[in-house]
Amino acid sequence: MGPASTSRAMSRGSLNFEQPHHHPVLPGMRAVRQVALVVGVIICFASCTANDGAVVDVDAGQADGGHGLSDGVLPDDVLPNDGDGTVDSEDAGPTGADILSATDATDVGALPCQSGAACSWLLTKSGGCAGTCIPQPTAPRCPRSPRHALCHPTAAPEPQTATVTVGQVEVSPVNWPAEAASGQTHKLTWSLRRLGAGTTATNLQLQMGTHWQLVSATFQPGETISVTATPMTVSVTAKAIGWDLFDHAHQVASLVVNGTAVPVLSELSYGGADAVSCGGRAFPPKYNGCKAGETCDRRYAQGRCCGAVFYPSAACCVDTDCALGACADGRCIRKIPDFTVGTRLLSGRIRVLWVIGNEPKVGTPSLCDNETASLSATMQLSTVETVFQNLLATRLGPKPDIAVPLQFQWTVLAGLQLTTIDPSSEVPFEKWRPQVVKALQDAGCKQGSFDDYDVVILSHPKMYLGGYSGRAFTGGFIGLRGISHPFLTAHELAHLFGASDLYGDMAVLLHWDRALMGVNTAGKKPISDDVIWAQVGLGDVDRNGVIDLVEYVSAPDSLTVTAASAVLDKGPTLYVHVTVRGVESGVVRKIYYGGDAFTVDMTGSATAPAPLDALQHRAEFGPAAVKAAGIAVGQTTKVTIKGALATMGPGFVPVKLPLDRTLSVVVTAP
Repeated sequence: MGPASTSRAMSRGSLNFEQPHHHPVLPGMRAVRQVALVVGVIICFASCTANDGAVVDVDAGQADGGHGLSDGVLPDDVLPNDGDGTVDSEDAGPTGADILSATDATDVGALPCQSGAACSWLLTKSGGCAGTCIPQPTAPRCPRSPRHALCHPTAAPEPQTATVTVGQVEVSPVNWPAEAASGQTHKLTWSLRRLGAGTTATNLQLQMGTHWQLVSATFQPGETISVTATPMTVSVTAKAIGWDLFDHAHQVASLVVNGTAVPVLSELSYGGADAVSCGGRAFPPKYNGCKAGETCDRRYAQGRCCGAVFYPSAACCVDTDCALGACADGRCIRKIPDFTVGTRLLSGRIRVLWVIGNEPKVGTPSLCDNETASLSATMQLSTVETVFQNLLATRLGPKPDIAVPLQFQWTVLAGLQLTTIDPSSEVPFEKWRPQVVKALQDAGCKQGSFDDYDVVILSHPKMYLGGYSGRAFTGGFIGLRGISHPFLTAHELAHLFGASDLYGDMAVLLHWDRALMGVNTAGKKPISDDVIWAQVGLGDVDRNGVIDLVEYVSAPDSLTVTAASAVLDKGPTLYVHVTVRGVESGVVRKIYYGGDAFTVDMTGSATAPAPLDALQHRAEFGPAAVKAAGIAVGQTTKVTIKGALATMGPGFVPVKLPLDRTLSVVVTAP
């Protein structure tokens, strides 16, 4: 979201505009909701620790495709407790035990990636990489030559202070500071002489630069003086009262001679005890770039020197600076997927419904007809797809270990003309959405339900989005005011894959000026993938040597359970962890799950404990405290996990993968 070109994320269960770090809901197949009695649950679907239980491997001969685990190798009642007596932390990263692979031919000659790189395949049993080792840059990057220790998007002009002829009067600046630090006072002098004999009446005015304050002058502004062939000088004393990070060629002051300004220019630098020294320059560690009482988005909370270049809104960080993730492009990135932002993974089949309303560019086609073929060029859908395909190719290499690469299926409905909405007024997204649903249903369109789509885009020229051209909403919804801005469309889609905005930072005017998640990507080529690549799973944020995205299923065939545990704490409180994985072409991988369709039932305990307090739990990744009476350490309790995972099958047909397993788990002490 941004002025005329960008977006942000929104909080769960609301159609108010999102905050980029709230927890969203998986949009795909929104109708899939199996809800049963939930008691005493922690369901750990994608991010358990190394102590999430013993894992059963298969022989190489059982593996499908060379490495993997077939579903059904873990029969009921044989899954052991992890036995470590701890409650797994949601922030703990996965280890090799969480990703199963059998020994096969890929082990032969497969070497581990060097430090600072990660593999585009799951690691072999010996820890080697049979794919491509992809660099994992941590420092911010400057694609251009820095100037004065800043990474400018274009070459900044050198200050030019020149002689100017005004009528018969030649005006020459003769004294000014080439560079001044904030707080310094300097004398500025101009020389005036008439070209030829005689006298010229000359009116003098004075214009002070934004970052300079007049202290004194040898003339009165508005004064008229006589200029002859004999040179004469006038001067002012000025104090630097500010500085600017972007424009080095500052006007200190202009002597206005008979209406023509003759400026002297200087470069301003920062000064102060808290200055950060970088590349022979000085910068403030914090800066908001605004005058008193102003609201300004061009702020940074920190700035650091990385390799003699100063980066505002970034840090020359290392992983130890990032308690909840890793450093990428000078930013601390949370664990991936980041459930506070994203709603799905950047892989597999993505079904997109785009409903265009009251758009004069497309006329009035039939409401229910798919106009993708006729409008694809106008909407530049191929450009949108190319943005993500290039991102994947750059960050995964030529042979990524993904069963179903990213595929889009577009359905464009362009005949919506709603007379119930005043076309002369702004249309809030929350008002537009239900009317679209009603219109499609009243017309009998098969697209009348949004539940079978991963992404739903609604466009209207008068859609009110808080002053922005586009916004991403919880549940996989996007609102756009136009239909032919491919980088804006890609920007909003990127939010659904986990990316956050960069346009609130000063860096979009410097080293992130071409970033997809920056303030204005229209017309700036090439579009860069700064920060976004790590946020959407194309980096190794958990630092286990594997690109995050390939650790997850892209289009699973079935589900399986690989570990379970039950820990009885004081209270008494029971913590149950169940690890669910997806099976894809015989390979067991993590699943990205953000819904509420899975439940755990513990009423069938072998020791017949007293009933537990029922708890409706959304299968997220944090502990749920559940009162437990009549359960003791050492007892065996049965845990039944039921539910379904919504996914998109071949041909973009929505599929529900069921899971119904009963496990015997020994209760342990913390």
